[in-house]
Amino acid sequence: MGRKSQKERAKKTGARHREAGRKTSAGRQSRDETAPTTEPSALESDATPASQANQANQANPATPTKTSKKRRRTFLKRIISARRIGQVAFGATVYLALANGWVSLGILILAGGLLGVILGKFFCRWMCPIGLMMDLIMGAGPQAQSNLYMYYKLGCPIAWISGFLNRFSLFKVRRKQDACVNCGLCDKACYITKFNPETSLYKKDGINPSSYYTCSRCLECIQVCPTNALTLAIKAPSPASSHPNESAQSAE
Repeated sequence: MGRKSQKERAKKTGARHREAGRKTSAGRQSRDETAPTTEPSALESDATPASQANQANQANPATPTKTSKKRRRTFLKRIISARRIGQVAFGATVYLALANGWVSLGILILAGGLLGVILGKFFCRWMCPIGLMMDLIMGAGPQAQSNLYMYYKLGCPIAWISGFLNRFSLFKVRRKQDACVNCGLCDKACYITKFNPETSLYKKDGINPSSYYTCSRCLECIQVCPTNALTLAIKAPSPASSHPNESAQSAE
């Protein structure tokens, strides 16, 4: 009986070893069969981001340009929001230069006129010490737009020259039609459109108010635009309409 029980135990043990061997070999075979399919899929997954990026660039090649334009306009808005700081700094410098005789009034008028060729009536709202005082006094209260409109209609010799050059200046306020949502916030911020109904920054048949004599280049219209559709752009080399939308399209 002892020998038979030992033989039976040996047979059972051998059977268990053989079964374990079969399972091990079957597992190795299944891994070998799946390995060729997993490796290429891993390579494909590694290459997917690059291929997707290439496809995106080919499908939309103008994306980097649009992004850079949006960044430039955002930077311009930051400059506009800091206009008062620059006005104080430049105004104090101009005052000290005149008070100490570092420059003559004639040279200052000439410099303001030359600046008007590039930016229009930029000096009054960004650099003039008298313009700073008038801006602080007249720019407050419910009649602010009316007061500013009447003041910049008069002004000083620099305002006369640079205001006349508004329609010929290289830089004007331009509008990009596909970015504009016609909200009208630009016209509400502009004191020229309030008193000149024929002007508009977003209406197709409106005249560009930045070409008017009274525009002081405060650029509040650009500041309030929610879609960055407005910008201060150089005049197109080809003949263009005075309307900001058509001028921007020809500039592109």
